[in-house]
Amino acid sequence: MTDNNASRRQHPADPHGELGISVELTEQGHILVVTAHGAIDFWNVGPLQEKLHDTLRAGVTRIVLDLGDVSFVDSTGLGLLVSLDNRTNAENGWLRVADPQPAVRRVMHTTMLDERLQLYSTVEAALSEPEAS
Repeated sequence: MTDNNASRRQHPADPHGELGISVELTEQGHILVVTAHGAIDFWNVGPLQEKLHDTLRAGVTRIVLDLGDVSFVDSTGLGLLVSLDNRTNAENGWLRVADPQPAVRRVMHTTMLDERLQLYSTVEAALSEPEAS
């Protein structure tokens, strides 16, 4: 399932909508893998936020967020990650962030989110981590 540009604000530097985000959802057993492509920022966080909130409302509480194809995350995107982490933890679930690229990892380190969030080098590593007992 892919949702390109839904509910995305028009970025003033991108009048033709070429800098968007797309989101894919894949079920791996009882875990949902959410793959984002593009930048997660104020201008286009909408599609990702909607997909994540819909999954939480549907009762999904174990999420791997694949950031392997995400080039940039601003404070809006970081806030979404914190919110998602809080909500999944409140429901006895978890958020695992997979494959953050160097620029994204640097922002997470600067904001100390790398100490709060569960970061994994690959989606496979995030999926193979045993459940906490």
